[in-house]
Amino acid sequence: MLHIIPAAGTATRISGIPKFLLPIEQDNFLLKFHTEELKLNDLVLKKVIAVSSENYRAVSRLNLNAELEVVETKTMNETVLRILELFPNEEEYVLSMPDTYFNDTDIFNKMYKQFLNTDCDGVLGLWNIRESQIGKLGQCQISDQYINKTVDKNFDCKLPHSWGTVMWSNKLNTYIDHQQPHIGYMVNPCIEEGRNFRYALSEGSYFDCGTFSEYKEMLLI
Repeated sequence: MLHIIPAAGTATRISGIPKFLLPIEQDNFLLKFHTEELKLNDLVLKKVIAVSSENYRAVSRLNLNAELEVVETKTMNETVLRILELFPNEEEYVLSMPDTYFNDTDIFNKMYKQFLNTDCDGVLGLWNIRESQIGKLGQCQISDQYINKTVDKNFDCKLPHSWGTVMWSNKLNTYIDHQQPHIGYMVNPCIEEGRNFRYALSEGSYFDCGTFSEYKEMLLI
């Protein structure tokens, strides 16, 4: 399974630092967390970091356990589509966002357990959303073991879960629209056409460290 870590966009920085290099604790930082701590027990993850030419040298010096690919893209979806072109023989994928942190490092294993179901085309990793995150993350309506729909960054949304990681098969690649900003936008069209998205509910908290307030909150846990 190919683990895609999209770190090539033109997102804003915090105090001039690319968000994926923000420290978590001594000798650990966000990008290292995604490359070193997120694993599958029963499957080898082939990790690839998509990085811009601007940040390639800095990331290559970190000696992370991942292949680096330089891509000049502006959005997550553009980055993902480029990586799919570069790895045409891969058929299964998992994506985590390198400016996020969560303390449930077993989430990929929980997702893969759902992914093995014969009726499953994709899986979302879900977290209980905190009140401060409403309107800032993609939220999900669920029933039984399935995702019914996703709602992206709506301050009026009352759904209790947000998604933070996604696992899918190459059958869904045609739903990734380069005009949409991120991979979450493929979920609703898939469901509308009869594809099945399951979910795995994570323990612990999820932090989008793209804002200083949530990054600070993460440091205080």
